[in-house]
Amino acid sequence: QKSINALKQAIKLEPLNTGWINSLAVAHEKNREFKKAIGLYEKSLEIKKDQPIAILQKGMLEKKTGAYKNATKSFQQGLSKEPLNKDARLYSGDNYLDFKNYDKAQSAFRNLLAIEPENFNGNYNLLYSFLVKKDTVNGLAFFQGLPGKLKKNEKFLFLAGSLSEQQGDYLKATGFYRQSIKQNPQYFQAWLNMGNTLKKQNKFNEAATSYEEAKKLKPGSLEPKKNLALLYEKNKKWEQARNEWVSLIRLKPANLDYRLAYAENLEKSGLYRAAQKQYQSILKHKTTQPQAMERLGFLYYRELKEPQEALQTFLHLLKNHPSHPRKQEIRNGRKGDRYKCNYWLCSNLCHNDRLVLHQPAYT
Repeated sequence: QKSINALKQAIKLEPLNTGWINSLAVAHEKNREFKKAIGLYEKSLEIKKDQPIAILQKGMLEKKTGAYKNATKSFQQGLSKEPLNKDARLYSGDNYLDFKNYDKAQSAFRNLLAIEPENFNGNYNLLYSFLVKKDTVNGLAFFQGLPGKLKKNEKFLFLAGSLSEQQGDYLKATGFYRQSIKQNPQYFQAWLNMGNTLKKQNKFNEAATSYEEAKKLKPGSLEPKKNLALLYEKNKKWEQARNEWVSLIRLKPANLDYRLAYAENLEKSGLYRAAQKQYQSILKHKTTQPQAMERLGFLYYRELKEPQEALQTFLHLLKNHPSHPRKQEIRNGRKGDRYKCNYWLCSNLCHNDRLVLHQPAYT
């Protein structure tokens, strides 16, 4: 703030000094006052139009604030002043990338690489553009043609893995992620993505190891914990999954999805009273949560053999959610239906056409 005040005083003494005005713009930018900075660059450019750096800085700030069309004009103006300016070509491509004009973005990056073929950001952003464009064939072909130094870089290897994963070649993707990790063992996202590709190959133990490594690198990250929980549940390793749900709940205590998953885990593990308490805890936070009410109702009826409690829970569910689609299934009490009610409960629940109950969507 002292710097800003000093620059304002300098501008009062020399109002046409573009150096002071641009410096004030930089100070506001550092203070994250982007609109003020843009206004100052515009003022400076009114005084002196031929300022490529000011034009590019204004374009970058316009891009940051989401004014992509204005940013495009600024970058084009900057390039008209300095056609060989590498930064202008890079920023122009980034800007097109942000508002999903992938063809123009790729053209800008290729123009940059025509000047400097081994430019790291130009090559990286061009490769990334193939990924977001879902052009896996050309993306992988471009990767193969990269200079050797870039092909060995962990970030480029990671993008090659992502392109292969997008293509559905999980074995190849895993190989690229392994190479990326070899270059940088601390690469969190590579460990995480490799866990995903190993899981898709049904290599559950290796996938779990990858997720565990990702978890070590970022203990506060939710994604590896959630992936581990789902992986363990798929393999019916209820206790390991439960530990992950507990960890997630500690990080996000207000997340009802995590609490519901934890309660379902307890139920599947045969810990019915603990599951009951968890469903009730969810309903204290959100009294009309439909899945918790439904699961609790069936838990009372199927496992705890408390039909009156089940009935009250179902009635509360139906009162708050009268549009569930499977009334007929419950009304008919179809033979062999895992979650059917007996006729006494059906008659109580379904005597009124306005009351609707649906079967839980889980196995």
